[in-house]
Amino acid sequence: MKTEDVRTLYVYNRWANQRIVDACRPLDPNAFARSMGGSFGSIKDTLAHIAWAEWLWLERWQHRSPKQASLPDASNLTAIARVFHDVASSQQAFIDELSDDRLGERIAYDNIKGERWEYTLGQMMQHVVNHSTYHRGQIVTLASRRATTRLRCRRCKLRRMSDDPRYPIGKFQRREELSASERRSMIDDIAAVPTRMRDAVTGLTPAQLDTPYRDGGWTLRQVVHHVPDSHLNAYIRFKLALTEDSPTIKPYDEARWAELADTHETPVKTSLAMLDALHDRWVRLLKSMKADDFQRKLNHPEAGPMTLDAVLGLYAWHGRHHVAHITSTRERLGW
Repeated sequence: MKTEDVRTLYVYNRWANQRIVDACRPLDPNAFARSMGGSFGSIKDTLAHIAWAEWLWLERWQHRSPKQASLPDASNLTAIARVFHDVASSQQAFIDELSDDRLGERIAYDNIKGERWEYTLGQMMQHVVNHSTYHRGQIVTLASRRATTRLRCRRCKLRRMSDDPRYPIGKFQRREELSASERRSMIDDIAAVPTRMRDAVTGLTPAQLDTPYRDGGWTLRQVVHHVPDSHLNAYIRFKLALTEDSPTIKPYDEARWAELADTHETPVKTSLAMLDALHDRWVRLLKSMKADDFQRKLNHPEAGPMTLDAVLGLYAWHGRHHVAHITSTRERLGW
């Protein structure tokens, strides 16, 4: 891992933490604090845990071993959001002074139980983002358990997280034109998919990977392999639309692809590596595009003419959609 990789991870992490905090603001205090199971019971306590853990690891990066097991004040969203803000500022100051050599430095610390551990700084910093990503997924799952929960996503315009296991983050809402800030946010979503998917399946056994995410649905293994299949098609569709006038693209039968032998026999690490390489190319392409480029069109035989803004929105949703299939399954089954 290089310093530039760390900077990218923490740009994403700050953005994702802010998004989840903003999404919690419409919740009334009772819904925010209501116990609904999971690792920490409520949305409030799960969010407080993320903030506390980021503070704790920041201390450890600096060769300190605090024994504080929770936030001093996690009584409401305002208090928790203040911790996120302060910790993010301190993280950024730390990262600004970071070098590649320092990432390889081994740091020993005592955990809350007094046990001695040692990791490289790079491993510690990567763990923080992985940990926060996992628990943000839990918050989405907790919200999905209540039909009355109004956890809003301003960009996706979701009234609540869906109770339908097919759509754990809600159905895709198509829009033909996006603002510049919405495009940047969606490109960030696409860039984060490889890390989110890797985090989602970390620690799963072969038997768990072969568990369907819902009755009659794909197994978690099929979900992992489907995403690079789909996103390879998406990458090609962008290049066709950027180099041809309203090309008609070719759909594929994703259900039959998911039953081919390679889907069942290939280790998930292969598809994770494919996602890493594919998204590196794809995100470079997306970031190079001008505003007018996103209004170029392709013709989908089933969905009709689509701007590249609409296609961008679709695949930003698509990655989060399938990661949530896995994280919601893990939460439901206690994995």
